[in-house]
Amino acid sequence: MFVTNFYLNTSRLPNDVLSYTDQDFYNFVEMFLGKLHAHLLSYLHINSVPCFLLTESPCSIFSLDIEDEVLEQLSREICIKLKNNQLIVKLGVENSFKCLKDLLLKKIEQDMKRTKQNSKQQTVTLGNTTSTQSFSISSSMLISPPSLLTSSYSALTIDEHRQYLLNCIRLWCLDNKANLQFNELELKEDTDFTFIFSNINNFLEVSVKCKCGSNINLGKNPEKFQLSNYNKHLKDTKCSHMNTLKKKEQEHTHSQQYVVTNSAPILSPTVNKKRRIDSQSSQNKLKQKKEH
Repeated sequence: MFVTNFYLNTSRLPNDVLSYTDQDFYNFVEMFLGKLHAHLLSYLHINSVPCFLLTESPCSIFSLDIEDEVLEQLSREICIKLKNNQLIVKLGVENSFKCLKDLLLKKIEQDMKRTKQNSKQQTVTLGNTTSTQSFSISSSMLISPPSLLTSSYSALTIDEHRQYLLNCIRLWCLDNKANLQFNELELKEDTDFTFIFSNINNFLEVSVKCKCGSNINLGKNPEKFQLSNYNKHLKDTKCSHMNTLKKKEQEHTHSQQYVVTNSAPILSPTVNKKRRIDSQSSQNKLKQKKEH
């Protein structure tokens, strides 16, 4: 009973986990289960909580007769090969997926109950609230300082939203630099992009202005904003800023290769000259001996 209560403890999950998609979802799986689990889900394009819950078992792919280099490499780490060449999934891997699925289902159940309770409370509150009180609440929200401004769906401040988004961008750069053919990739605020926070009817909206000039609106969930739209923009070949960064990366790489290639033979003439001097010295000494 204790073990069941422990792994079904939803307090270990982020509040907005049910809305995660794409890289946000894979980052969560990697943090919660491990890099191997996240890699498998990413390759199978199981990119959200609903998609994951609808998949009976991600590991069932290894029971199929599929010729695929990536899956073959993953099977070496996820599966055990029997004497008859059949593959069975390691129990730890399969059970960890099951535990996560149970935990997410528990989270959905709790959120639904909480939503119903909040709905009942709001109905009662609205019935007992006067128009004067409503006006007072609205006015206080409009005059809130910008640093403390929060939306109706989130308890986070703008600074907290900014820090969360910056961390997500940093992780995205680390995870995607190889696929985008970068040796190093670091996108900096106010250099490569700018966050634009807007208060529209007491709701916080966030967009990202890329250095290329594009303005990308971010999706939102009950707690945090998601960078999926911005990430897609960065992968788009039409982004002139990313193309410029790639060009600089290539020029830097070619420059380093040129320096290495041209610096290698510098010592060769000196060595040859020293050998000629040593050879002439030996011949002179031999000649002097013969004369004596």
